[in-house]
Amino acid sequence: MGSRVSADQGRAASETEPQHQALKTANGMADQQANQAGDDADRATMRRAEEMVDQVAERVGQFTSYLGRKILQLGARAREEA
Repeated sequence: MGSRVSADQGRAASETEPQHQALKTANGMADQQANQAGDDADRATMRRAEEMVDQVAERVGQFTSYLGRKILQLGARAREEA
């Protein structure tokens, strides 16, 4: 008896469905925009991290070049004194 849906209740449920669908669409768009913003932030973070790694790699290259030059100079001095 209580499980039957009257015609008015069925009509009321079908009238609220477009509103519910619009809410789903709005939430979906908001979620998509939030995901887009998150992706943009992730890309910016990755770009900064790559730049930092490139800077460290450049410094390491400069240091090893300097160190190699000093080792060659020491070797040349040792050869001259021998």
